[in-house]
Amino acid sequence: MTMLYHGTNVRFEMPDVDAGREGMDFGKGFYLTPSLDTARKQADRVVAYAGGSPVVLAFEFDEDAARRDGAVRDYPLLDRTWVHFVMANRLGDESAADHNLDRRYPIVHGHVADDRLMQILDDYENGDLTIEEVEQKLITAQFKAFQYSFHVPSAIKYLHPKGEVK
Repeated sequence: MTMLYHGTNVRFEMPDVDAGREGMDFGKGFYLTPSLDTARKQADRVVAYAGGSPVVLAFEFDEDAARRDGAVRDYPLLDRTWVHFVMANRLGDESAADHNLDRRYPIVHGHVADDRLMQILDDYENGDLTIEEVEQKLITAQFKAFQYSFHVPSAIKYLHPKGEVK
């Protein structure tokens, strides 16, 4: 089992994949991280724009079962495959070769496109960087935050709520 965390301003038992926002890194869904620190920062960000109090919820993820069932799509590298996938999802580009706008991947695992990464992606989208320059920046950068996103209701069966983390 893998322990995952979700930073929010709302307490709940089971996640709803349809409650997520459009335009997210891996498509609309429920996002978690293996990093408690990252989840705490996310909870603070949610509170800053939506109000309330920060809440971090813990879930055990039966990753072995999900992988055995073929439910996990991995983007382990910060490379052009990851860049194009994230850009397609964030921009709603259904014509892209690879995207998750149709929720074709029940669970996606890969790097978080944090503010630093988003600046690089924005520069690429604006034509200020080539894909080769983006790849070079990603190779030399020290981005370590990972996330898992759950996109279809059937994927939630792999998550087991463990309650709020204090």
